[in-house]
Amino acid sequence: MSLRPAVLETLARLGVDAATLDLLSTLRRAGPPYRLTASAVAAQSLVSAGAISQRVARAEREGLVRRERSDADGRLSYVRLTPVGHALIERSVDGLLRHEEALLSPLTGEQRGQLSEQLKVLLASLSPYPGHLHNERRGHPQSYPPCPAVAAC
Repeated sequence: MSLRPAVLETLARLGVDAATLDLLSTLRRAGPPYRLTASAVAAQSLVSAGAISQRVARAEREGLVRRERSDADGRLSYVRLTPVGHALIERSVDGLLRHEEALLSPLTGEQRGQLSEQLKVLLASLSPYPGHLHNERRGHPQSYPPCPAVAAC
């Protein structure tokens, strides 16, 4: 089984594509009120401002996000996750976690722990920040708490 087609199939079944998932996930990680400027979304998603503009426009047409002006500075606008978008991202994350659990089901708990440790080493070696996990620069902790069902999050 190839992983990429299986993930894309899971996303399609959940009713979301990878680009929209990235946008909604970025806004969800921002925490309440689940809003960021478009430039902040672009910086955190590591894609161009043009790509973010297209993603936001499509998600806005689907009712997943809305653009809103800042009350303090009318020149500043935000992209905010709507209740429909929030429900979709929560449902999608749950579905993806179930998919990943199924992928890891052949492994024992001990094997999952070993895989988790090996993936941490690999991720750290790929990081542009030696000795740190790639996402730490975005404010995520260097070590992650174990997932309840899956040791390799």
